[in-house]
Amino acid sequence: FLRASFQMNDSNYAAPAHQPSNTQMDRGLLADAILNSALDCIVVADVHGRIVEFNPSAEQVFGWSRAEILGLTMEETFIPPRHRHAHRTGMARFLASGYRKVLGRRVEIEAVNRQGLEFPVELSITEARMNGELFFVSTIRDISDRRRAEGQLQQSQATLSAIFDNIPAALYLRDRDDNLVMMNAWGAEFLGRKPADMIGQPMLKFREAQNVVRVRSIDAN
Repeated sequence: FLRASFQMNDSNYAAPAHQPSNTQMDRGLLADAILNSALDCIVVADVHGRIVEFNPSAEQVFGWSRAEILGLTMEETFIPPRHRHAHRTGMARFLASGYRKVLGRRVEIEAVNRQGLEFPVELSITEARMNGELFFVSTIRDISDRRRAEGQLQQSQATLSAIFDNIPAALYLRDRDDNLVMMNAWGAEFLGRKPADMIGQPMLKFREAQNVVRVRSIDAN
């Protein structure tokens, strides 16, 4: 598909004098090289959802070989069952009215591999036309590792917050300008306030007047 697209564009392409005359062949080979070396999955489908191109990265991520998947539909292969109705509806709406909800955007959604296992992906879909026929080019990136790292970070933050809030003493963090960054629940309750109302406020606002000069003296040293 990409080879054909490159060759089609050559009709308006004037090769510089230093380039060989077999420009179409060279550009076709370049298209193949781009498709085969791309780190992201590249999947091309026609208006019926039938897959007409499937690069090696897609083979590795989804577990289908190119020979097996060509001619099958996206619904049959890597769109999870619960998203299939929305996919059909969106495709029909686009073909009828040209309304674009996903086209030209990056979205995060779930996909399914050949073994039926779901995993999160980043998806972007663009249009391509060849000989007057419309195709959809999907660039797909497996973001399982990123989601896993985000989940671990959230868990660590939740654990830290739980420890921070359950220590029976006033604990807080402030930045170099003396504004509160964190205040634990015990300390906020002691001061008769809510932690959310204190974040970003100057710490001096909550200190007793007789301690302000002492704290400033300690900070200066």
